[in-house]
Amino acid sequence: MQSRIVFASILGCLALTIVVVLWIGDTHPRLPEVPNPDLSQAFPEVARAIEEQRKVVLSDSQSGAEWGRYAMLLDAHEFDYDAVVAYESAASLDSSNPIWSYLLGEILANESPQKARAAFAKSEARGEKHGLAATRIAEIDLSQNEFRTAVEAVKRALEINPQNQRAFLCGARIDALDLEPTDALESIQAVQEELNDRRDYWELVSNVAMTTGHVELAKQAQEKAEALPAESAYWENPYLQLVAQQRVDPYWQARQYHERVLSGETGAVVDKLRELLAAYPEIHSIRVQCVDALVRTGQFDAARATLDSLPKDAEEKFDLLCLSATTAIHQEDWVKSEQELQRALAQRPNNVVCLADLAHVFEEQKRMDEALKTYNKVLEFAPDDEEALAQRDRIQQLLEQASAN
Repeated sequence: MQSRIVFASILGCLALTIVVVLWIGDTHPRLPEVPNPDLSQAFPEVARAIEEQRKVVLSDSQSGAEWGRYAMLLDAHEFDYDAVVAYESAASLDSSNPIWSYLLGEILANESPQKARAAFAKSEARGEKHGLAATRIAEIDLSQNEFRTAVEAVKRALEINPQNQRAFLCGARIDALDLEPTDALESIQAVQEELNDRRDYWELVSNVAMTTGHVELAKQAQEKAEALPAESAYWENPYLQLVAQQRVDPYWQARQYHERVLSGETGAVVDKLRELLAAYPEIHSIRVQCVDALVRTGQFDAARATLDSLPKDAEEKFDLLCLSATTAIHQEDWVKSEQELQRALAQRPNNVVCLADLAHVFEEQKRMDEALKTYNKVLEFAPDDEEALAQRDRIQQLLEQASAN
């Protein structure tokens, strides 16, 4: 009798264990295999970072945060298909976090707008706090001419973030398409205060003004647009910034180092740029950023040595010719600087910076007539250049004095 009781107890424990295991299994979503992208063509730094994060996900496959970090790393380096799989897993595991659904929507937006819209809707439902998910829904609906739902999404976006410029702009675009042209222009101008510093807003004003016959307003708006920088989706979007921060490729590293030089850093950060150039001499942007950093930090001999060491294909690049000329000017090598400036101007004859530098080089060589002609040419293209005007007048006065004597 006692053995039967023990046996029944064991069976009961086993049954309970099976139920618990099955329950635990049901509470965790079924996940795909951890993506394993082809890294054969990737930069070593990129391949290393992706392989390391993949190992983290393999060892902690139920962590939505680790899946999300892996997704952003893949996304940042344009492994889009694998990034989609990773974002979906992150959103499934980390169901309270709106970021993974939002970033999934961004990566799907071009190829599959409706899937992207569903992802943005999920992000909004999870409490996305900048109003960007609702804004993206509005933009997708607008592209499908679904004006009513687009307007509703814009309203939700502005309720979350009343300073959301992208939502204001989407609303203005809806009005441009949905209202009569005159009413649309009035509505668009009503949000000028919120969008005054955006190039795309003034382009929209210009287009709508032209359709209503307001030619002068269209011209003024286009001039304002051209005076403003183009907007960057990355730098106005905190979620896309998170993705950008995952980049480890040499292009990105060089850009970061160069920005630090522009902010006033010297020494080690310049050495990092030189190391990158040694590793990737074929990447033109790294060549330019490295030489520019050397010039900005007064290392002209090092800049010249670096320029002379570059492959032959770099010799005719406009930006490197300019840097070579600047280096030669600081080294007071007037023959070299003139040669480089003439080669640069052969590519861009109207470049006022090169022309002004060439005029200075002519003056240093006591070739005053040529300096005067070149400053006059600067003023043809930049009549309001006060420095060129002053230099031109000074040289003209010197020539008149010399002629009088």
